[in-house]
Amino acid sequence: MTPPAAGSPTPPPPPTPTPRRLPWFHFVFLTLLALTGLAGGILMWASSLRQRPAPVIIETSPPTTELPVYATLRQSLTATERSGQTVTTTALRGKVWVAAYTYTRCPRGCLGVVATMLKLRDEFSSEPRFHQVSVAVDPAYDSPEILKNFAAAAGINDTDAWWFLSGEQSSLRSFVTNQLGFAQAIEIPPAERLSEFDTLGHDLRMALIDTEGRLRGYYEVQNEDAPTAQLHQERLRADIRRLLEEK
Repeated sequence: MTPPAAGSPTPPPPPTPTPRRLPWFHFVFLTLLALTGLAGGILMWASSLRQRPAPVIIETSPPTTELPVYATLRQSLTATERSGQTVTTTALRGKVWVAAYTYTRCPRGCLGVVATMLKLRDEFSSEPRFHQVSVAVDPAYDSPEILKNFAAAAGINDTDAWWFLSGEQSSLRSFVTNQLGFAQAIEIPPAERLSEFDTLGHDLRMALIDTEGRLRGYYEVQNEDAPTAQLHQERLRADIRRLLEEK
């Protein structure tokens, strides 16, 4: 597959729907992680296949070639981190970072995405140039306080190199769609919702950005096909390592 020209991200159509936080969310989160976040996400995806097109698998380059450059970020995002501090993505220049959407009351694949990011956190915890960014799909509900509680329930510390961003919805979605190249979040029809909180469908892929602010890969770590999801997780880890080793 020929990657889009730099500067104009046109990654393939993403998976779909995902959503919001329940009163028993802490219990659900930890339980699903214990049973493997990926498995939980796959089961949810299977129940919603009828409403989404077949996934498009983005192949990353083999180790013998350079990673593709899908686009260069032209604008930065300024948002509120779960700590209450204002941060901007320009501060990530010089770092290799991974970005994904976050939806704390999501009954679909979000917990599997977070589980993957937890594994990355553990693997690259000693690498000061590695960072992760989770952007709120529904900032009207997922305030910094909610995101802080969500992160704490997942065992994510304030000292981890991992931002959970909330703020103005239009600003967050514009950055995720126009800069990161994710699909726009959509409203799920009432008849197709898995629960009362299942109102928003969004991109479940993860994006990899290099030290120069260039998009180098997209990964379907929550693909409904388990072997494909595992393959994308392994490629993401390998691609992160390759970018960190670049001079």
